[in-house]
Formats: sequence, C-alpha cells, structure tokens
Amino acid sequence: MNTIQLSGIGIGDKHIKEYDVIKTNLLLNLREKKVISVLSTVHDPEVAALAADLTGSLARGQRKVLFVTADTKSQSELGIASGAKGLFHILTDQESLDSCICETDIAGLTVLPVGDQPTFAAELLSGVKFTELLESLKGQYDLVFILLPALSDSIDGIAVASKTDGCVVITFTNTAFSKFGNSISMLRKGTDLIGTILIKKSSPWKQKLFGRKP
Repeated sequence: MNTIQLSGIGIGDKHIKEYDVIKTNLLLNLREKKVISVLSTVHDPEVAALAADLTGSLARGQRKVLFVTADTKSQSELGIASGAKGLFHILTDQESLDSCICETDIAGLTVLPVGDQPTFAAELLSGVKFTELLESLKGQYDLVFILLPALSDSIDGIAVASKTDGCVVITFTNTAFSKFGNSISMLRKGTDLIGTILIKKSSPWKQKLFGRKP
C-alpha cells in the first residue's frame, strides 16, 4: 500500500486552529451524513490544499476518513502520481478497492486516487457500480469526502454530487458566484448544500464556512 504525504500540503499544521473552527461548523451541518462531495466554482490549487487539510483535520478527531480525489488536476496538485491506481480502475473492474487505497502520513486518513480517467468517465460516475461503491464505503468509513472537478471545467460533478449525502461548495472572492447560478440551482435540486467555503484571494489562507445555503 502506497503512502501519500499530506501533512505538508496547503496551509500546514500551524493554521490547524482555523480549520478546527471550519470542521466544527461543518460537522454541525453533517449530522448523519457520511458521504460528502466537495465542488468548487473554478479550478484553483488552493481547493485541493483546502480539501486535504480539512479531511486531515477531521481524521485527527479520531475518525476514519477517506479522501477520494475524483479530479485529475487536483490529484497532481496533491503530489499523487498520475499512474496511481484508483477510482476508475475499480469502476472498470481492473482493480479492487483494497489495492487502490493509499495510506497517508495522517493517522485515520486514507486516499483513493482518481486513477486513469477514461473518455466515458461521466457514464461510470453516474452508473450503478459507483452508487454501490459509495454504499460500501459508508460501512467502512466514518466520513467519505469526494473532491470533484470544478464547475468551470465540467458540470458532470453535479450528477456525482447528487449521489452523495451533501455537498460543500468552494468559491473565491474574485469569482462572480452569480455566473454559476444555474449550476448551483441544479446542484440544490439533487443534494443538500451543506455550506459554502469562501476563499479570499487577497489573503489565501483565510477561509470562512457559512452554515447556510448559497
């Protein structure tokens, strides 16, 4: 089993108190929700870093957490090798879940890479096999976080989010949120919008989680 170094990714341990506040607010909204999708309005390396830090913070609370990187861009930004076996290997019956799971240097946190993404990836993620995989993961982990491609890259993530128990949206102060109004409306129809994480681009590591729907 491969080991991925995540503790040095993103804002780092010295900012963990900020993330403890976000974690607490998020958990208050989660209740019994176990599979959470993370979707950003636009692609930015800070999204992967934030997701890695947030999942690591949740795992430090003595929870068994799985971080699924269902986005090839974000996977490379986390330092995961492009040839790593992962989600799409499982969905195409090339590999088992156990052979694809990667340990991290954070106790309680494991990663499922995206794997080789085929041209029919959207069909796989909207299929029965993916739904069955999510149900199986609910029985194995306390929390499962799925990082999806940004809305600016593809709207396929909306269909995937509809299979999860709730979604956290990440956006930026320099992004016109109204530009994604139709996508957010579609997202709201398919799943529970837990909240929005707003990243201030002028001060990258100051985030605030609003416990209300965008």
